[in-house]
Amino acid sequence: MGLKVTEQSVQTERCRIAFQEWGSPLGEPVLVVHGWLDNAASFCNLMPHLNLEHFRYLVLDLPGHGRSGHLSPAEQYHLLESVLDIQSFLAALGLQKVHYLGHSLGGVIGVIWAATYPEWLHSLILIDSVGPFSDEPEKLPRGLRKAIDKRLSHRNAQPVYTHIHDAVAARMKGITALGEDAAARLVARGIKPCNGGVTWRTDARLRYPSLMRLSEEQVQAILLAVKSPTCVILAKDGLLIRSAVVKKRLACLAQREVHELCGHHHLHLEGSPEAVASVINPFLDKRAHNKT
Repeated sequence: MGLKVTEQSVQTERCRIAFQEWGSPLGEPVLVVHGWLDNAASFCNLMPHLNLEHFRYLVLDLPGHGRSGHLSPAEQYHLLESVLDIQSFLAALGLQKVHYLGHSLGGVIGVIWAATYPEWLHSLILIDSVGPFSDEPEKLPRGLRKAIDKRLSHRNAQPVYTHIHDAVAARMKGITALGEDAAARLVARGIKPCNGGVTWRTDARLRYPSLMRLSEEQVQAILLAVKSPTCVILAKDGLLIRSAVVKKRLACLAQREVHELCGHHHLHLEGSPEAVASVINPFLDKRAHNKT
């Protein structure tokens, strides 16, 4: 039997959000959110291994990513405002309580949303993600100036690639390196034709430095406010496993289970999707609100 996935979109408070729907339309909803500069295709290799019979997976393109709309010039891609995007998306679909699965930035957004709207969440799953980057408070003025100067420079032109293969090669050499097949899947959803070839659909403003970062004390306060059952999947060759602060952050999660799996930051996309699914499926099945 073939896997059924549908492409949809919905108008939200700040832009139109594109998403894929996998699984059963009558299943419990699971909101699935990708990382920075990725898109919904980040989960294309994981989805076939998940429980599609009993769950309805809504796999978003975040604003400014993939096939979703860009924010207006007056709006900002600020981390905290991503909570507004999540809440607005759920309201547009008439959903009131969901499970949440996030990778990297998607996990960061999920943690903040879970702390802000705990009554909307059944459970939380984080893939190589345990809260946002933090910074010392005294660095705020310098960081704010850097971010504002970057915005005022208006240097946000996207590169143009003669052929899609060139875009794939560029993505393979990104901040987190990817193999050709994984990069090609992200690129296929993340580019558009233009004069001279193809370019990224991604809003170039996403590369601007953040106007401000939370302090580590604030981050841990957010984690302490997460009350839902939480599954954390860390990649043994990922971005977090060697971070000194990760253990302190994990200790803040009241109902946590932690799994270390072989693979790199995108282990759900290449290398270990089956292993990731083998952790997610029993976690969700155990916490299903409408058990069958």
